[in-house]
Amino acid sequence: MCEIFCPPSYPHGTLSSQFSRCFTRKVLTIKSARNFLLVTGFLILLLTLSACRRGSSKDIPEIGIDLTVYPNPPSVGAAIISLVLSDAEGRPIDGATVELEGNMSHAGMAPVFAQAGEAEPGHYEAPIEFTMGGDWFILVKATLPDGRKLERQMDLPAVTSR
Repeated sequence: MCEIFCPPSYPHGTLSSQFSRCFTRKVLTIKSARNFLLVTGFLILLLTLSACRRGSSKDIPEIGIDLTVYPNPPSVGAAIISLVLSDAEGRPIDGATVELEGNMSHAGMAPVFAQAGEAEPGHYEAPIEFTMGGDWFILVKATLPDGRKLERQMDLPAVTSR
């Protein structure tokens, strides 16, 4: 087994030095492999935890978002995103700052951004440009009047091509 890590021949009388070198290399190889696996496992755990935290840390479940797109069904080109923010009792939340980010569900497309204005209390609207047909999602980022920040993804499947 040592022959894999050590030269096959040493002068007579140096068996202990041959074993010592072989054992040292084998221990270093095992320690290196173990350290690699530990570091890799730690990085995977860290990435998993950070990915999970992003989606849930800014959602406020008691806040309702009712999102509508005009034209309906949505198609490539100019559209209006209309949304209503409401509290746990269903009352509209006015005075929020609302930003929208539109993304396709597959990678490779540049996102589109819009700042929504308050059309009436709790009702926000923004123009947006769908650049390609397919499945989209809208990331709603809102700062509520009390300073809380909300971030929620709303799916928008099947934007049609004209």
